[in-house]
Amino acid sequence: MRRIRIVRRPRPQRQPEPLDLRTPSGRILPY
Repeated sequence: MRRIRIVRRPRPQRQPEPLDLRTPSGRILPY
């Protein structure tokens, strides 16, 4: 069950576009 933690790390790197569009500061980046 330690392999699920390693697979969860590369997953957030593949979806950096939707995360950048909704920043915690409430600012929309020109992505």
